[in-house]
Amino acid sequence: MKEKILEIIKGDIEKEGFEIVDIKTFKTHGKTNIRVFIDKPGGVTLADCEKTSGIIEFLLDGSDLNISNYDLEISSPGLDRPLVNELDFAKNTGKTVMLNLSEPLGDIKSYIEGEIISVRNNIIDLETKNGRKFIPIEKISKAKIKIEI
Repeated sequence: MKEKILEIIKGDIEKEGFEIVDIKTFKTHGKTNIRVFIDKPGGVTLADCEKTSGIIEFLLDGSDLNISNYDLEISSPGLDRPLVNELDFAKNTGKTVMLNLSEPLGDIKSYIEGEIISVRNNIIDLETKNGRKFIPIEKISKAKIKIEI
């Protein structure tokens, strides 16, 4: 269902300047719950969530998805948004990230932290306290920006 919802809403939501980060669907008490996580440069406001909610409801109600009993939630992915693809990492060049690896990579056992210098061909150039490291994105099991307080 997630892929079908994305297909229905993606074009219109992107025309409004938003990126669809993720869609989650689940059923509770006979109702379908749909959560759409959106983002845009500078962050997402409550007004942005309300606007996209109206657009998505209109699109879903007019689609052939055939769900009439659903709850729709629109949200920002938050500060600790997971980074999953090359674009996510590239947009965060210059920021410090924390990476968990799916398997050891050279002298790195399972965790590494460092500043993203660049991203090219699905490889992250990372400046760590132990020097530059080149991490293939497919070797990362979990990644997020380090939030400094």
